[in-house]
Amino acid sequence: MASKDLVRTFTHCELYFAAPSLFNDPFDCCPPFSTTYTESDLLYYYRKKNIPSECSETTRMELEAKLREFVYSKLNDEHFKSEMADHFMKICRDVNRALGVLCLSEVPDDILMWSHYADGHRGIVLQFDKSRLERAFSKCWCEKVDYNNNILTLEEINSASPDAEKFARLVLLKKEDRWKYENEWRIIIDPSLNKHIPHCRIDRFPKEALTGVIFGAEMSPEDKYAVQMWLKENNHQAQIYQAIRETGSYSLKIKPPL
Repeated sequence: MASKDLVRTFTHCELYFAAPSLFNDPFDCCPPFSTTYTESDLLYYYRKKNIPSECSETTRMELEAKLREFVYSKLNDEHFKSEMADHFMKICRDVNRALGVLCLSEVPDDILMWSHYADGHRGIVLQFDKSRLERAFSKCWCEKVDYNNNILTLEEINSASPDAEKFARLVLLKKEDRWKYENEWRIIIDPSLNKHIPHCRIDRFPKEALTGVIFGAEMSPEDKYAVQMWLKENNHQAQIYQAIRETGSYSLKIKPPL
C-alpha cells in the first residue's frame, strides 16, 4: 500500500496526473469514430484544410469544384472511411500524449471502485475539497465526465475543431455509460502547460484541500498506523474515516473509526 507516490501525497502534497494511455479503458480519451457522414460533413472538413481564405474567387471556385469531385468519389469508399477513422484516432492519441489527468469521484462507498482502485479494499480513499482544488489548479479544467454511448462524429469534430480546447473537451470528457457508476470528475492539465512531460505530471495541492482519509474495509493495522503517522508528522488536519462491510446487504458504510 505504501507506494512512493502515496507517501509523497502526504509528505509533499503531490498529486499524480496520469497520461490517458495508462487508463484501464482503452476507449477513454480515444472514443470510436463514426464513418457514417454526409457529403456536406466531408466538404466542410476538407474545405478548411484545402481552400485558403485569402485566395481569389476564381481560384476558390476551381478548388471547390475539385473538392466536390474528390468528396463524392470517397463517400462510399470503405478504405477511405477506415483511413479517416485511423486519422482521428491518431489525433486523439497525439492530444493525449501532452496531457495529465487527475481522476476523482463523487462516490466514496462503491464496492467496485474500492476493488479496482484501492487494492481490493486494502488501500485508502482521499477526500478533497472541490473548491480548494479548483483554486489550486485554476489554469486547468475541472469538469464532470459525460457518460453516453454516442460515437464521435465528423459533424461534432467540425463543430469543435476551430477551437482546440473545445475539441479536447469533446474527446477527454466522454465515456461509455457502463462507467457511470464511477461518477467521475477530472482535472485536466492544459496541453500547452505540459508540453515537455510525455508520461505524467506531478502537481502540488494546498494542504487544507485534503479534508479526509477513508481506510479500506480490509486495510491492515500496520498500514492504518503508517497513514496516521504521515498525517500527524506533516500537520494535515484531514479527518479519518473507516469503510466497513454492512452485514445485511452488499454495501459499505463510511464512518469515523472508534
